[in-house]
Amino acid sequence: MKLRSLVLGIFAGFLTIIAFAEEVNTSQLYWRNQRFYLDNEKTTEPYTGYAVAYYKNGKMAEKKQYLNGVLNGSYESWYATGTKRQEVQYLQGALSGSYTVWYPDGNKMMVMNFKFGEKNGPCEIWYKDGKMWMKTNFKNDLMNGIFEIFNKDGKLNFKVDIYGYHIKTVYSASGKPMTPTNYSLYMTTIQRWHNKIVSLQSNVARTVR
Repeated sequence: MKLRSLVLGIFAGFLTIIAFAEEVNTSQLYWRNQRFYLDNEKTTEPYTGYAVAYYKNGKMAEKKQYLNGVLNGSYESWYATGTKRQEVQYLQGALSGSYTVWYPDGNKMMVMNFKFGEKNGPCEIWYKDGKMWMKTNFKNDLMNGIFEIFNKDGKLNFKVDIYGYHIKTVYSASGKPMTPTNYSLYMTTIQRWHNKIVSLQSNVARTVR
């Protein structure tokens, strides 16, 4: 009985490898009934495998992985020069794991983390020259913990301790706790950065659809 289970398990794994070995152009996939299918209308099984797209110069533009018609596994994209642009993981159609974005010159732009489609964990953004621009942390899609902004010279510009929409502590440029006269100014800055992060997140969502 154990031998039969082992053989069946190996066979199932072999079929999965074969399925993911398949590779089609993204233009061949169509969205139907909340899943992706190959362009053949007679196809009844959602697509499982890789989908790729290329620039006119022949370089790969993107490569994404599907399981039963939804994104599941790695998604990668490149600039027309061949430089990596984005890399992210999906689990059953939802962003899950680390999401990394690069500038066209190859320097890292941003790293954020997801769990079941929500921002969870560290989030960092860099200037084009590689210096830290912003760093914070998320929990259940809300900022949670220290939020910092840095000037191009590397000096601290802005620092608060925030939980959701509540500022717990505000810090001076030297990093010492302080009592501000107007919390709304800080919330405006935080909201502007949050919108920027959401915009970058939406960019990958638009790309892979």
